[in-house]
Amino acid sequence: MNCAALRLWIALLVVATGGAAFAPHGAAQDFFFRRTQLSDEVQFPEAAGPTQAHLDRVDAFLADSQWGEAIQTLQRVTAEHGDQLVPLKTIVDARDDPALPGGSQRWLPLSQRCQEKLASLAFSAPEALALYRSQVDPLAQRLLADGLARRDVETLERVT
Repeated sequence: MNCAALRLWIALLVVATGGAAFAPHGAAQDFFFRRTQLSDEVQFPEAAGPTQAHLDRVDAFLADSQWGEAIQTLQRVTAEHGDQLVPLKTIVDARDDPALPGGSQRWLPLSQRCQEKLASLAFSAPEALALYRSQVDPLAQRLLADGLARRDVETLERVT
């Protein structure tokens, strides 16, 4: 590549990035990681207060070693409200903190939050996880065997 072509590429880089590549670190980071604010007209299925109350009740059941009630509540919340969205509570960096400039709130499906709660039982309440597994493992084993025998992808996907 000759010198003129190299200068052209550098000029294009400066124009394409609005000079952010040569700006101070914070300015370049703001340019590349800028978050967009949602319009007031955007609607999405945010989990309402009663749904959050169910999740709080799960924590209370677990604290009182009421494993059956906790699992039943998680399953009911997943079945009835699993497509609703809840805020991601983990802040990985400044971009995930809505209180900071350029930050925004990320969301995840309530069904995923419930699955995370079930997975965390392995450490916080192994007895509750054992009860849950005794309820769901037989069905999962039947679905797996049936899906493999019929080579049915949809049935196998239900196992996951």
